Amino acid sequence: MVKRLILLLCLTLSGPVLQARAELPSPVAHYTFDDGDAHEVTGSGREGRVHGAAPFRGIRGRSMSFDGQDDFISLGNLDIDSGEITMMAWMLAYSFRVHDARIISKSTSTAGNDHIFMLSTFDQHGARLRFRLKTDDGFPTKTYIAPLGHLYAGEWIHVAATYDGRHMRLFKDGVEVGKTSKTGRVAMDPRIPVWIGRNPDGRRPFHGLIDDVRIYDRALSAQQIRAIIEEGNQ
Repeated sequence: MVKRLILLLCLTLSGPVLQARAELPSPVAHYTFDDGDAHEVTGSGREGRVHGAAPFRGIRGRSMSFDGQDDFISLGNLDIDSGEITMMAWMLAYSFRVHDARIISKSTSTAGNDHIFMLSTFDQHGARLRFRLKTDDGFPTKTYIAPLGHLYAGEWIHVAATYDGRHMRLFKDGVEVGKTSKTGRVAMDPRIPVWIGRNPDGRRPFHGLIDDVRIYDRALSAQQIRAIIEEGNQ
């Protein structure tokens, strides 16, 4: 009887996660770094090019280590042809000495309105997540800093940014840590590349490890993000 109750409880608790996992869309780009390079694992052909970053033990398999100076990975001119986006990765910061270090960035400079999309750490009175997004709504790029979810050096953290056509949201370890309003479709510009670990103008380098980078043309729910996190705990 007790075993049946335990089994029923486990099924009840795991049900939403299993359902979310089954409903996950395919990413437009996914980089596990498990082979020590920036091979794109979905077969989309969006191969990354590694510049200085080195393979290291990751949250699952291997990650890429960034020296906080000039390491980065270029993904080319990746555009999101939809009204939604999700960016996510596992990260372990060695330090936050660069206060706005880029995890994923499509931008021509560090100026706010020069960004198409960007996910970074922002260290001001404690490190938190920062999300920039440009859409076709006629307004400048919007910058949003999570009011919650402080980040700490030396620990693995899953970070995600989503946009569903109405709200920009930030997530830490599958928990929403802030949202703000925004409208329009995600802007596109094939002239601007996407970089991991640094801004495409060469500034704002990340110091630490980045693993399992995924970019979707859909806004994933918190439940779906948690399902992806759970993949690494099995």
